[in-house]
Amino acid sequence: MLIPCFLCAGADAARNLGRVPGRSSLAAEPAQCHLRGVRTSVYVHFPWCLKKCPYCDFASAGIRRSEVPHEAYADAVLGELARKRLEGRTLHSVFFGGGTPSLWAPEALGRVLDGVLDAFPERAHDLEITVECNPTSLDREKAAALRDVGVNRLSIGVQSLDAERLRYLGRLHDPEGALRAVRAATEEMGRVSADLMFGMPGQKPDDFAGEIAQLLDTGIEHVSAYALTIEPDTQFGALHRKGKLPVAPDDDYADTFLRAREVFAAAGMEHYEVSNYARPGQASRHNQHYWRGGDYLGLGAGAVGAMSEGTSSRRTKNDPRPERY
Repeated sequence: MLIPCFLCAGADAARNLGRVPGRSSLAAEPAQCHLRGVRTSVYVHFPWCLKKCPYCDFASAGIRRSEVPHEAYADAVLGELARKRLEGRTLHSVFFGGGTPSLWAPEALGRVLDGVLDAFPERAHDLEITVECNPTSLDREKAAALRDVGVNRLSIGVQSLDAERLRYLGRLHDPEGALRAVRAATEEMGRVSADLMFGMPGQKPDDFAGEIAQLLDTGIEHVSAYALTIEPDTQFGALHRKGKLPVAPDDDYADTFLRAREVFAAAGMEHYEVSNYARPGQASRHNQHYWRGGDYLGLGAGAVGAMSEGTSSRRTKNDPRPERY
């Protein structure tokens, strides 16, 4: 299953505190007091990729590198942030997802990160700041530039280390490019994760085990191993409905999942969530906070969030169209 880094939900609540006729705005204070110290993560969505992958149902669209509105989009995200009430909250983690946020100029991304940090005077002492990357927009120079603006963790969309399967997935990089990106990231950043996918036609459990071994040879300390899911509103979904997309049998999914667990366990990687494996101390704090139902603020086109207000929760979803954001 492909697991988004954010939760899509609706409903609004607790917005009328202090609006009862005859009461002052001080009536809202209990809600703010209740929030004091509440750990809050921030998710910033970057809605563009060089190419929309055929299996992806996230809020993203293809764009040329030269057309990315680096500063204008940063201004829009900071404008949204300025309208949020965040008093009393403690910043737990920051995650830039997409899309491909490694396409964003580090200076513009760093400006947004600075705005987020300024909005939270109270922060976790071990604040985790992650940026999702694709191998086609990540090299040693980019990793160093992201580190220099305050990023301390990278998550790389490797997906496969087999050329034929990368073509099946519509990816723009090759196996060698993926490994170069991972090595560059681990040399410059330290905390690095990579995504791998399984469940493609013709892929055997030992094939996937070999890809895991290659990836672990880079020294990486966190891997997300996702089963390919055919989502209805994707190119793969349309092809599948027409009977034109080859898919793997269900038994292959199960066998590959079990084989992957064996390989990760032998390498000393903890299986701490259905699709995630990490060496001790390297689990994703942001995703753990999300999985446990913690508060998170969504910023950017297509971002969603869930923020407690008093005894209720306020859930938001932004327009996914960048031109309307």
